[in-house]
Amino acid sequence: MAIIVVNRVKYDASADHRPRMREIAAIAKRHGAVSMRAGRCIAGPYTGQVVSAITFPDGAGFGRALDSMLADPEYQRFVAEVVKDSELQDRWIIVGEEF
Repeated sequence: MAIIVVNRVKYDASADHRPRMREIAAIAKRHGAVSMRAGRCIAGPYTGQVVSAITFPDGAGFGRALDSMLADPEYQRFVAEVVKDSELQDRWIIVGEEF
């Protein structure tokens, strides 16, 4: 079963979040992620916040990706930069099934 990591982040509403999302998608895919989607919430209490979902093929792949990403200097640099202008609000890790 796939592992889907969903993050909800406060991010400057006037800033373009897409370059950062492209960057983390490339890093995650290099470490085994199979897809990533992201966008701004356009209705409800989280309007303006960025929600992203990164999918890994299974639990073992997620574990390997997590270990290798945490050791990757490019990922470490990305995290150090992104925390300067965004604030993580929620994170969910979902064991997903396809129906």
